[in-house]
Amino acid sequence: MLVSIKASIIVGGKRKYTPVRMSIGISLPENQWANGRAAVKSDKKRGVEACPIAYEVNRVLDDARNRALRIAFVSEKEGVSYSVLKDRLLSDVELSQIIGRKRASQCAIDWIDEHIENRRVAEPTKKQMRMTAEKMRRFDKVRGSVDTWMNIDYRYYDAFVSFLMQETGNSFQI
Repeated sequence: MLVSIKASIIVGGKRKYTPVRMSIGISLPENQWANGRAAVKSDKKRGVEACPIAYEVNRVLDDARNRALRIAFVSEKEGVSYSVLKDRLLSDVELSQIIGRKRASQCAIDWIDEHIENRRVAEPTKKQMRMTAEKMRRFDKVRGSVDTWMNIDYRYYDAFVSFLMQETGNSFQI
């Protein structure tokens, strides 16, 4: 029986991004999805060379996605349905944290999507970066003080903002 985990492993995008849905009934190599899926080609470059920000966001999203798949796969092998697994492991607070993480990931992807022009990433202004950071901070309230659920890191969007500032050379207080 295939089980799709929609809430935590589908990342929908606009225009240049295709929604991804994976089921646990297939064998996934550890880094199959970590090859710069959303990275944009530029002068025949791929992955981190073509779009380092997109590559970094994908890397952390793929890590969380792979962890979620492994959790579900083990549960399926043991004869535990995903709905039972969800009821057993997730409280309302934890569910709200997953929703917050998904929204934050969409925020990061939307930022990339908005700033890709002519197959290149336009350098963000300080104001644009601050707006992105403020949007992400809103989801911090949803996330609460817990950093992980089953080893899935909720701090990846903080890393995204740090990476963004490092790439562009801008600095401001978050």
